[in-house]
Amino acid sequence: MPQRIVVACDDGIVNKLGEGVTIVACTLYNKNLGPVHVGFLPVKIDGLDATGQLLYLINTLNSLYPDNNIEAVLFDSLTIAGFNIISPASINKHLGLPVIVLYKRKPNVDKIINAVVKYIKYPEIRLRVLRLLENTVVLDTKHGRLYSVLYGINPKKALPIIEYYQLHSRIPEPLRFIDYFASSVSRLLLGM
Repeated sequence: MPQRIVVACDDGIVNKLGEGVTIVACTLYNKNLGPVHVGFLPVKIDGLDATGQLLYLINTLNSLYPDNNIEAVLFDSLTIAGFNIISPASINKHLGLPVIVLYKRKPNVDKIINAVVKYIKYPEIRLRVLRLLENTVVLDTKHGRLYSVLYGINPKKALPIIEYYQLHSRIPEPLRFIDYFASSVSRLLLGM
């Protein structure tokens, strides 16, 4: 029987509206084994390189797992490293994997869009992705309510994946692990 596995990605410590780089990390995560593989790369804070770096990391992790049974890619936001954006459409198109973006609180779309327009260069590129926030769905999980942007998967199929990995909180364990890992690596390598 194939084992259930997901990829989860997050960024390290970020000085908001800053310059420089931080770390983006992804893990291939099996509920029974924990993190099977982990990879990380630098990304520019408020840059436009996050999707490319994530595609590389996820594709590399995917190639390391022989059974190729990845159910989904998990993120905790459409933005990473400040206002660097993640394109779920690109990840789904290039890797054929569904994308689940989870928020603890309903994103304030107007506030996010206003901040991008006011403070960030090339806002139109980011706004194409951030408009996905207008389609946020509510998911009532066994550990409480989450708000989600789904790409390449519907809520009925996403909910069991999320709940399978919820061990101690609303946020699935792979996202909790990779948040800690990325923050630790950014502190270590970048002195943050």
